[in-house]
Amino acid sequence: MNYKFVLGFILIVYTAVCVIVYFIQDKLIFFPRPIDRESAGRITESRSCLEEVFIDTPDGVKLHGWLCRKDIHAPVLLYFGGNAEEVSWLHENHDFPRDWSLLFVNYRGYGLSQGKPSETDLKKDALLIYDYMMQELGVAPSSIVIKGRSMGTAMATHVAGHRNVDGVILVSPFESILQIARSTFPFLPVKLLLRHPFHAAKDAAGVKAPLLCFLAEQDQVVPPSSSQALYDAWAGEKELVVLPNHDHNTIMSELYLWQNIKLFLHNIREN
Repeated sequence: MNYKFVLGFILIVYTAVCVIVYFIQDKLIFFPRPIDRESAGRITESRSCLEEVFIDTPDGVKLHGWLCRKDIHAPVLLYFGGNAEEVSWLHENHDFPRDWSLLFVNYRGYGLSQGKPSETDLKKDALLIYDYMMQELGVAPSSIVIKGRSMGTAMATHVAGHRNVDGVILVSPFESILQIARSTFPFLPVKLLLRHPFHAAKDAAGVKAPLLCFLAEQDQVVPPSSSQALYDAWAGEKELVVLPNHDHNTIMSELYLWQNIKLFLHNIREN
C-alpha cells in the first residue's frame, strides 16, 4: 500500500471538508423565515396596539418589525428571536404583562427585513433598534427589559452590555457559538473557520443588569452546560431556572417559565 498516497488523499478530503464548512456555515447558523407584505398587514390589523416599525441601517438595509404600544411611559420589553424564528408570532402571545409595550423586529433576511444576516451586522442592528426605540418611536419608558431566545440571547446580552437596561431575560442562552461548534465538530479547526463566533459570555462579564435565565435540561441544540457557562459569566444579580422536562423547542410552552417572567417584570417595575 502506498501510504503517502493514502495520507495525501486523506489530507485532500479533510481540506475539502474544511472549505465546504467555511462556505456553507451561514446555512448552518442562520435559517431566515420570510413573510409577505399581505401577511404583515394582517398582523398589524389584528391588534389595536400594533404598529409597523421600519428602521434604516447605515449600510442601506431596511429592518421591519412591530411595536405593541401601550402608553408613552409604559415599560418596554425588547425581544430578539432565535436563529430560525420569524418574530411576528408574538402578536398572538398573551403571556406578556398587558401593561408593557413590546417591540419585536426581525433580523436581516427574516420576515420583511432586507439584507443578509451576520454576527457583526446583527449586533450593530440590535443597538440600532434600541436607539431607534428611544429616539424615534415616541416612547419614554419607565423601564426597559431585553429578552432573547437562543441566538437572540447573544443580541440581548450585547445590548445590555452597551446600553442602559433594567433587566435581561434569556431563554436557552449559550457561552459562544464557537464553543458549541467545537463540541459538534471536534475534528475541525473551528476557530479558524468560524466567521460568526458569537462570544456572548464576553459581553455577559460586563453586564450589571439583573438576569433571569432559563435552560432546558433536555436541550439538544444548546447544551445546558453552555447555558450554565453564560449564566456563570454574568456579572450582575442573577437567577437561574432549570426546566428538567423540556428541550430547545418546548421550553417556551412551559407555564412556569411565563410565571417567572411575569414576576420578574413586576419586580422590576415596582423597583
